[in-house]
Amino acid sequence: MTDDDAIPPGKDDPAQDDSGEAGPDRDYEVGYGKPPVHTRFRKGESGNLRGRPRRHHRNLATIFDAVLEEKVTIIENGRRRQISKREAILRQYLNRAIQGEGKELQIVTRLLSRDNSELGLEPLTYIHYGADAKP
Repeated sequence: MTDDDAIPPGKDDPAQDDSGEAGPDRDYEVGYGKPPVHTRFRKGESGNLRGRPRRHHRNLATIFDAVLEEKVTIIENGRRRQISKREAILRQYLNRAIQGEGKELQIVTRLLSRDNSELGLEPLTYIHYGADAKP
């Protein structure tokens, strides 16, 4: 090795560790609780780079919403389709309301009479005739 190939002391010299002492000449005893200096964490560097994993807190509303978005298979006009449970519930209410069942008709009417601007629907307007009409 020539003088030109020599690595200046302290610059990427593998024989030197972080403390600046030469590897084989150090007075450091490796043992329990005393790892070799070259395997220790560097200053400012954490051993747990990603950190502690977050717990996924799920309240009742998020669980309910996730369950309503699960898919179910229905047969419509002889074809199988997968729709969300939310859509299946709405279809059942609408079908029963059309058949004239009281509770479902009340629920659907109440839903349609609300301001459903986020759904793009106009609220229902009731027209009264005869003795029930208001002036």
